[in-house]
Amino acid sequence: MQKVKVSVIVPSLNAMPYIKQCLDSIRIQTLTELEILCVDAGSEDGTLAVINEYAVMDNRIRLIKSDQKSYGYQVNHGIEAARGEYVGIVETDDSIEPDMYEALYHAATEHDLDYAKAGFYTMVTPGGERYL
Repeated sequence: MQKVKVSVIVPSLNAMPYIKQCLDSIRIQTLTELEILCVDAGSEDGTLAVINEYAVMDNRIRLIKSDQKSYGYQVNHGIEAARGEYVGIVETDDSIEPDMYEALYHAATEHDLDYAKAGFYTMVTPGGERYL
């Protein structure tokens, strides 16, 4: 079995409008030695079906069901299940650059860091709304 360098935790609850774009951005990471822990808090909008579909396509994806609708609880639940050297969190309404985890992992290991943090971009919807 391949060594897991980064465990990516994806807390979700009714994230259908965004979940595919989010998971796609994680699946195409240039750092392939990662696991994707989708911690769902009881989605009822089709999010679970998408996560299950993606788990069939990519064996790095694991669905973990949360019995509480709490972001912090979901993250902690993911941390407990994580097998990676490092832990990352990607929220379902975010997408990440293809080399983000490779860059962060190399910076952390090269400099013996406990953690490394990425920046962010502002997204603009077709309607002109701005989001960080």
